[in-house]
Amino acid sequence: LAVLGAQVQQAQSDVLSMQRRMRAMMLAEQLLAELDMGLVDLESVDEVEEQDFGPRYPDFGWRLITEPSAIDNMFVQELQILYLPREGAYRENEFDHDNAEIVYTVHTLRSPPKPIDFATDFGLQEEDLTDLNDQLDELGIPDLDLTSFDPRFFQQVDFEELIKAAPVLLDALGLDIRQLTTLLPPDLLKQLQESGLLDTPGGGDQTDDSGDASGAQP
Repeated sequence: LAVLGAQVQQAQSDVLSMQRRMRAMMLAEQLLAELDMGLVDLESVDEVEEQDFGPRYPDFGWRLITEPSAIDNMFVQELQILYLPREGAYRENEFDHDNAEIVYTVHTLRSPPKPIDFATDFGLQEEDLTDLNDQLDELGIPDLDLTSFDPRFFQQVDFEELIKAAPVLLDALGLDIRQLTTLLPPDLLKQLQESGLLDTPGGGDQTDDSGDASGAQP
């Protein structure tokens, strides 16, 4: 019985370890997506940055090590996802990175984001760019240079301007913001959900494959 109990305990420990690793992989993907979206300025980051993932994932933190590479304008990065159960309630900036377990590590090369040319990169015509700028002007968004669009615009503007500008820009590219939700940081995703920006057209409920409204009883 003692041997059987030890095997059960080990199996349970393995399952929990796998769950932590899967969560760590998801969190790493979110951080890498922020890098790809230009939400982190690689030229201004410290060589080593450490933060936690906030109250949503209080037992996880991250460490990002950034160094210049031998290739001009490229950076070598090591992203570590750390795990350490907290004692007590979540408190900001109190994650113990030094004593946390590294559960997942990613090595990657990154370059600072280049400006986006909506004409060259997405095939928009001059009249399309003019129409897009007119729509943004009507929303009170300052005139943007859509032939040299800085993706960090989404980081620099306040949230009210973001929820006005994002649908217009994405619509011009034939995209739906709901298609990008897996790439958004959790805090931003929560804000967008609360703003109603991710609601279905017309405000209707989501439906499943059978056509029933979500939450409907069979």
